[in-house]
Amino acid sequence: MEPKMSMLTIADRFQRVAREGFVGVFKRHGYECKRLRCVSRGTVMRAAELEKSRWCDANYVGFTIGLGVYVPGRATWVGRPDLEKPFPTLGQGSFRVNLNALIGQPNRGSLELKSDDPDPDGHDTGLIAQLMHELEQFALPFLDRFQTIEDVIAFLESLPEGERLPSHPMWEHSLAFELAALYGLSGHDTKSLEYVRRAIRLAEEQNVPYFVEQYRDHLQRLLGSAGRSPTGGF
Repeated sequence: MEPKMSMLTIADRFQRVAREGFVGVFKRHGYECKRLRCVSRGTVMRAAELEKSRWCDANYVGFTIGLGVYVPGRATWVGRPDLEKPFPTLGQGSFRVNLNALIGQPNRGSLELKSDDPDPDGHDTGLIAQLMHELEQFALPFLDRFQTIEDVIAFLESLPEGERLPSHPMWEHSLAFELAALYGLSGHDTKSLEYVRRAIRLAEEQNVPYFVEQYRDHLQRLLGSAGRSPTGGF
């Protein structure tokens, strides 16, 4: 017999919400799920994560939903094949979008479960229904836009220069280097080199020597593999 909702801990209630309102939705659409992360495999890997707040305790759980895309081979392209993962995190992906932004409520904050909810069962049932609706109507159609590397490139190209990405969220050069990687993976070497150079310029403007050196080393490798001199270029 199922325990009464009032007898369940916050952790139990959260597991029900995650199972029915998040994992169950993505599994019905063919995603593979591991814990609180779901991935759809293909030329690009579409991913969703249920991300718990750092402030969770025995009386409170808050969470948001993150969405993004990982392109297989990206980590190898930047010289880190050890980071090619079957279940990549959104931080390893090309971008991350919060579900709140997709539904037009970027300041909504976390969805919450509290031990003093007056009607835990009703609250959680309503939250599951809300999640299912938002994922079906907003999250899944958004992720379905990304079927190829070119789809990811087009999305990133539409972002303002300097947009911050999960790989290096504090620095404005990360978008340019991400595009360099994706153009390289799709066989567009000229565009790839153009964006590596742009990443170097932005990193120099930000005064972050570590990334300037890293990008310059990568530029040398690209030019060397293409049989070009650093000044010749594409």
